[in-house]
Amino acid sequence: MHIREFRIYRYGPLTDSGRIALGDFNLFFGLNEEGKSLTIDGLVRLLFSKKATKNVFKRIDRVDNVPEGYIIVEDEGDMIKFPDAGDITEFADFSPREWRNIFIIRNSDLSISEEESFYTGVTDRLTGLKSKRIMSVKNRLRDIGKLTRPDSSGKLSDREADEKLLSRVNRAESLIEVIESLKVEAGGEGLDEIEARIEDMNEELERIGTELTNLEDAGRRERYERGLDALNGLKHSLRELKELEPFKEDVERNFRDLERDIRLANEEIEKLTSEIKSKETDFQNIKKIKGKKTEDQRIISDRKKKVEYVELDIKRYKELRREVVQRQSETKGLRLLLVISLSLFALSLIGAIIRPGPIFRIFSTIFLVVSIYPLIERFRLLKKASCLARLFEEIRLILAPIGLSSGTLEGTLSLLQKFEEEVKSKEEELRRLEENTNILEREIETIKRKIGELERKRREFEKAVEEIKNVSRVKDLDEYRKNLDRRQEIERMSREYAAVLKSLLGTGDYSGKEELMQYWDETLSELEVYKNKAAGVKYSDAEKRELQEKREDIDRTRAEIEKKYINWQDSLKQIERDAQDILKSEVYCGTLKELSFVHKTFRHFVDGVEKNSKNVLSVIRIFEEIEKEEESKISKYFGKDSKVSKYFSNITDGLYTAVEIEAEDKRVLVHTRDDNILDALKLSGGAYDQLYLCIRLALGEELLNKGFFVMDDPFVKSDFKRLRSQMRVLQKIVGEGWQILYFTAKNEVKEALKGNIEAGEVNLIETNWITP
Repeated sequence: MHIREFRIYRYGPLTDSGRIALGDFNLFFGLNEEGKSLTIDGLVRLLFSKKATKNVFKRIDRVDNVPEGYIIVEDEGDMIKFPDAGDITEFADFSPREWRNIFIIRNSDLSISEEESFYTGVTDRLTGLKSKRIMSVKNRLRDIGKLTRPDSSGKLSDREADEKLLSRVNRAESLIEVIESLKVEAGGEGLDEIEARIEDMNEELERIGTELTNLEDAGRRERYERGLDALNGLKHSLRELKELEPFKEDVERNFRDLERDIRLANEEIEKLTSEIKSKETDFQNIKKIKGKKTEDQRIISDRKKKVEYVELDIKRYKELRREVVQRQSETKGLRLLLVISLSLFALSLIGAIIRPGPIFRIFSTIFLVVSIYPLIERFRLLKKASCLARLFEEIRLILAPIGLSSGTLEGTLSLLQKFEEEVKSKEEELRRLEENTNILEREIETIKRKIGELERKRREFEKAVEEIKNVSRVKDLDEYRKNLDRRQEIERMSREYAAVLKSLLGTGDYSGKEELMQYWDETLSELEVYKNKAAGVKYSDAEKRELQEKREDIDRTRAEIEKKYINWQDSLKQIERDAQDILKSEVYCGTLKELSFVHKTFRHFVDGVEKNSKNVLSVIRIFEEIEKEEESKISKYFGKDSKVSKYFSNITDGLYTAVEIEAEDKRVLVHTRDDNILDALKLSGGAYDQLYLCIRLALGEELLNKGFFVMDDPFVKSDFKRLRSQMRVLQKIVGEGWQILYFTAKNEVKEALKGNIEAGEVNLIETNWITP
């Protein structure tokens, strides 16, 4: 598994490394702060993706962003591109920590992280051993047996972590002796009979307590059931009330009043419409009558004109007639005078004829003269009468066509009088008709205005009704009333539910609806544990009082008896406290029976601990035998003829001859050429780095078939001579098929590999990838 090519860009200050093609031995050379360490970090984060945590690779997250780029790795002829292919641990079965401890050296740190557990895990992987698992099992057995050590020399532990088991066993054995002594003493004082009575009372009290508990549970269950039914009913009612919220009494009254107003308006409109039709009929009838009367009036007017035309003649006729009548009255004496004078004239004439003489002539002349005056007056009267008759004839002739003439003036005047009265009557009738017509027109107009106002109000009423219907989504008032009745019924039920809940659960000093609902919900949640309690038991206050009274009687009797052996009880209570402390469980010791049970429990506890520890020690001895056999296999990888020893001897020019690992605590030890054995921690800094490079190289060869090493100045503490020796070792493993990516800022490294660089055996790469 070799890295053939990589490119890293946009990683903190490292702008772009460009495409870097790699060989077998690659020397990355550059001054400090030119991107060597960032390049290694970038390679790690691209290879391990999210598994490159700061717990494994320290300060790997010193740059916040994730690098962009790729790494192409060749593995048995296949080209794998990271990070597209995933994580390198998916292709090589090593954990990130194993990669860090063997194949990747960052910041010149050749040390191995968590060294003891790492060696155990690596040697297990190499040999198939289960050393770590065996130790884990032994530790677990130590915990099970509560021993001081995870080996066969372990004893019962008295640590706090093991709950002071040794002390508890010792105390239990002491208390077993105390209990045996107390049992003998109790039998001698007859305490067993008193205890029997107390036990009977306790059983009765327990029975009563159970019954009371069942009663109380039943009461709480009934409270829960009734409360739950009431709360569910209340919630359901509140949901329905929310749906029925638009239905209100004042709105229903308004709806009803609006319907009534619409009905009354319709009735009034219908009434007024009927009235207006009647009045319009009357108006038309009157109009027809008026037309006819107007036509009659026109005819009468024509007749009246003619009457008016003869009125002067009638007036003159009346005056002339009055004058004639007056003259007739005045000439009544003249007629008599005329008769007398004519009579006397005739007599005088007869006398003159018979006895002519002057006297008769004188008398006849006088009587003749006297007779002429009445005659003249008569003539004059007749003449006026003739004029009067002629005038009357003219009047009669004028009035005859219009039916107002008569044979006499009185008759004519009577007809004229009647005509005049008729005219006045017709005019009065026509005036009344005109007045009635105007009145009807005004009344019709008034009614029309009333109808218009009523229709306007009706439209307003209908609009208000539609608004109510739209809001409440009902068809009519009946449906609204049904919903309102339903709401009132639900409100009544809600009040009943709330009253039940207040009676059962109280109010908790809350008054608001939401607060009360929440309080009842919470209270019922607390009571829910009782919903299946005391099934079949019915709560009764009377039964509860009876049981409580009975319990009180038994308590009083028991208290009197218990006074007789209170000292005995103190001893039992002390044993009970000790037993609870030793056994770490609830133990009761108030009676001789319970004392016997505690004695038996202590005996079982001591025997159980002894048996458990004995069994655990037996199993641990078995695992110790297995462990000894398995750990002997580790010498294959550490020891005189191991690769680690050969590498270390070669790199130190034979100063150190062998490297081994101490089996128990996994310490690394080295042998000098003069047979001294040193702990690796006591080596010089350069020798320490060389040792751990050799360990990495050896383990790497065993774990991975020809892979790669990433090294960040691993020999920073070496002098030039030792550095050249170390470079030869690296060249040797490169010759065996390994790949080296060596990062350095030391000119000595470049100088030590100068010939190899010029010969093309080492690929020199200048790292100047950070833009200042």
